[in-house]
Amino acid sequence: MTYEGGTTISEERDGKTIWELTADKITVTLENQNAEFRNVTAKFYQDDGNMIQATAQNGSLHREQKNIYLDGKVAIESSDGKRITCEELQWNNEEHLLSAIGDVNLETEDSKLTADRVDFDPSSNNAIATGRVKLNREDIKASGDRLETSNDFKKFLLTGNAHVIKGGSN
Repeated sequence: MTYEGGTTISEERDGKTIWELTADKITVTLENQNAEFRNVTAKFYQDDGNMIQATAQNGSLHREQKNIYLDGKVAIESSDGKRITCEELQWNNEEHLLSAIGDVNLETEDSKLTADRVDFDPSSNNAIATGRVKLNREDIKASGDRLETSNDFKKFLLTGNAHVIKGGSN
């Protein structure tokens, strides 16, 4: 079954909207209710009132697990000013984990981070970046295998081949 023209589907838990998906075209497989999307916008709502919006060329929803996958020119913006680009975005419904995967570039007001992967827990605001991690701020430049933060990189734990230089540059 195919729907065209800006169709939206959503997931709610305890009366709160967890996510919404809107696409130009949605194709649903009747046997398992999985869905494929073209030109998709996904909105993920956080407990603190912030919202993360992602756009991509393609997407899919695995209905049983309620996991979401986006790929193709993925661009993400959060209502608190974060901007992310990556090759793929995944929402793991069971773990409530949003993962940006492949050539991740994340920018905040005062920081730039690149990594192979960034996992973000919207309920706790914790983020873990892994794989060729580089963080640039006005006051510091850091690189390593893994970076953990819960406050937009103002404080962070860097491990694995960790290098930190004061006086970084954007």
